[in-house]
Amino acid sequence: MKYTVEDIKKSFPESKAKKEPFWGRVFLRRTSFYITYFFINHNWTPNKVSLLSCIVATIGCILLCFDQLLFIWMGVFILNIWSVLDCVDGNIARCLKKTSLAGEFFDAVGGYTISAFIMPGVGMAAYHTTGLFGQYRIYLIFIASLAGICDIFSRLIYQKYSNSMMQMEYKRIGADGIAVENSGFYSNDNHFSFIKKLSLYIDYEFGIGGDELMFLIIAVLINKIDIFLIMYSLYYIMGFVLVFIIYTKKMFNYEKEYLN
Repeated sequence: MKYTVEDIKKSFPESKAKKEPFWGRVFLRRTSFYITYFFINHNWTPNKVSLLSCIVATIGCILLCFDQLLFIWMGVFILNIWSVLDCVDGNIARCLKKTSLAGEFFDAVGGYTISAFIMPGVGMAAYHTTGLFGQYRIYLIFIASLAGICDIFSRLIYQKYSNSMMQMEYKRIGADGIAVENSGFYSNDNHFSFIKKLSLYIDYEFGIGGDELMFLIIAVLINKIDIFLIMYSLYYIMGFVLVFIIYTKKMFNYEKEYLN
């Protein structure tokens, strides 16, 4: 079966479209429909696109490290291609009506790849272009590395929390009471505090899956990569602190309620 661009657009839920961050609405999602047209009609699976996105993300981050503005621009462009591909795998899955745990795994690997390498790459770009930090510019690399670690660490904490909760719920109520990792007990809005909802909204709008790459384009354009780095480093470090507090508290509460 040959899919048209209209078929691909129709498969995208309207409810999801309304929640897209700005950069997703104006560029990423629209572009992804046409890229999806190529991949889906050449028999690419969502998992193959996810693996390709890992390679693309790595190349983009490496290019940011070079001491030439042309390479930095190439890196930024390729990272936006990664973000488009991050939409494409989902588009294909919806068109083919095929979702799987393997698909979630490969999609997550793509996200972890960009999370691990983008801030160190931005740190190197800031180091080579900063006009603000002068002889102290070496610290930009340290700050960027710390921010990258905090981002990955936050994701690890969440995943370990989810896995631990699944194991404890399995022991408590049995396999029949557990569906999938991110359903029911784990994602019910009634369990979310205002702070957690706000942090999720901020991450969705301004994180790597939102408008971060748009702000990176602007930063390169006005030669303020160092300012971008500081702002997003604070964002990731504060995010880590918040995630640590939230999930540590949730685990203590669960233990107190069910295991004592």
